[in-house]
Amino acid sequence: MFIAVGQLLDCTAFDSKFDCSNIQVGERNFNLSSLNKVWTRSTLEKFSQGELNTTYYINICEALPYNDTLEKDTCEAGTNICAIKTIKFNDTDDDPKIVDVKQIVTNSTDIPPSYSFSEVNDGSLEIILGGGEYEKEKQKANITFLIGQDDDYDPDIKEYKDNTLFIEWKIKTSGDIPKVDSSWSLFSIFLFVIFIGFLGYLVIGVAYNHHTYNSHGWDLLPHRFVNNEIILIDWDFWRSVPYMLSDLSKNILNYISGHYRGYSQV
Repeated sequence: MFIAVGQLLDCTAFDSKFDCSNIQVGERNFNLSSLNKVWTRSTLEKFSQGELNTTYYINICEALPYNDTLEKDTCEAGTNICAIKTIKFNDTDDDPKIVDVKQIVTNSTDIPPSYSFSEVNDGSLEIILGGGEYEKEKQKANITFLIGQDDDYDPDIKEYKDNTLFIEWKIKTSGDIPKVDSSWSLFSIFLFVIFIGFLGYLVIGVAYNHHTYNSHGWDLLPHRFVNNEIILIDWDFWRSVPYMLSDLSKNILNYISGHYRGYSQV
């Protein structure tokens, strides 16, 4: 057992559809490349004659190292999550004996990963990975990442049930939300100025026609007839604009002056 563990520390990379450095879930983008190493967690089951120890070797980013000299004492090449169970009896000093090897997650592209994100409890990312097989039964891992922690912690093995390994993992990343560029382009500003100018032209023209000609309805719109055609650009109106602004400013000044002058004595 100790030989198998010691030789499990070499690194072997693999290509897969699952890219732990670029996980897109809705608006969020997660980079889990900080988890790219072999994580080891163990669970212990005691019984009257001894104890069973299950050690999980986990690397969701790259395949676990593989040594073909170990034969049945390790998972096959291309495995991401491997469970190795050993037994040790109370009445012997022998090293624990490997009794079971379970391949849970592999880099197989036949089983695409699935992702989901929840805002509950400061946010959690759930990833389901598969590809493993044990005694002709398909295996998978359901990993819930609790995001936004102060550091990357060891994965917590919750349970293995119905061919599924459930893992809870506190991690530092919180998932970046790409920022949308809210700045306006020069063309957008130009169109906005044109729109506001035209809107102002219509408003001032309506007021001018109503005040000068007592117009109503469609006649309020600034226009003129040329060869029996309606032209919305009324140049007579534009020539009157300076005088209109002058009258408006005078009225405002007279109003302000009268307001501050107050009432005359009787």
